[in-house]
Amino acid sequence: SINRWLSERTAEELKASNQGLLALQQALQYEASHDNMTKLMNRHTVVQYLQTRLPMEKQYSAVLMDVDNLKEINESHGHEVGDDYLGKLGQMLREYSYSHKVVAARFGGDAFLIVYLGRVLTQDSEEIQDINHIFKQSIEVGTGKILMSASGGVATSETASGVRVVMDADTAAAEAK
Repeated sequence: SINRWLSERTAEELKASNQGLLALQQALQYEASHDNMTKLMNRHTVVQYLQTRLPMEKQYSAVLMDVDNLKEINESHGHEVGDDYLGKLGQMLREYSYSHKVVAARFGGDAFLIVYLGRVLTQDSEEIQDINHIFKQSIEVGTGKILMSASGGVATSETASGVRVVMDADTAAAEAK
């Protein structure tokens, strides 16, 4: 009957529309929680995550890395080259975070946060050397390679609690510059 056909068609259309809305909602949630250029969590999202997660952890370490010469690169080579660099840096940090089970985020313009849950690191830890290597290697951008430099700071649950460890890592990174 026509009523049954209309009812089935309406149900199919509603289902398709609902799936489209759910996909759009997921895309918007991702955009709101991640940095567009690096595809890493943004500052707001990582702070919310850490406020929830850190109280459950006994040990953790935060590493905050600042790219030292991003402003000079943007001024001498253009913002597109700086953006390309940040995108590739983000890709390397995403790969590192997946393979090492850490949390990585873009914390600000040229600042990046890497959090190690369940681990207390020291300045000479292998993990710190790995992070330094990521930030201090040449990266192919535009028409050539750019060697960036970075300064970093480490703070642990032994010296601070909760999100305070991130602020301490930020202070340590500023002092390293």
